[in-house]
Amino acid sequence: MSNSAYGGAGGSAAGGDLVGSYPNPTIKTGVRLTGQPEIDAHYGAVTADTDAATINFDLSVTDKHTVTLGGNRTLNLTNMQNGQVALIELVQDATGSRTVTWTPTIRWTGGTAPTLATAASKADLLTIWRRADGTYVGALSIPNY
Repeated sequence: MSNSAYGGAGGSAAGGDLVGSYPNPTIKTGVRLTGQPEIDAHYGAVTADTDAATINFDLSVTDKHTVTLGGNRTLNLTNMQNGQVALIELVQDATGSRTVTWTPTIRWTGGTAPTLATAASKADLLTIWRRADGTYVGALSIPNY
């Protein structure tokens, strides 16, 4: 079966079955991939989340989220699977100086949660990974843009 049915540009599968539909095809045993099959490693488009006192980033919908903070907020990761990586963009509103509290507990680079941009309309991009043991690690990937 051609990989193009799943959004890829080339390659094919032979010797077994490639069944299901995007985004969850199943490759059964005996499949040999040839050419240059593409694997789409992200899940969904960027979701613009609604600002609220508690913001829930639903990672079963997509693994890329953006939100403009309208006040000091609690941020929650929901439905995140072991091995999943999330990109979270936090944008300060026109007032700026908004702060966040994360749940669940995230082990941050350097041992403390990153200091976010505080200027009005500035943004930060954070990367969070859920490890195989269910714990979370995170880093400030792109600060203050």
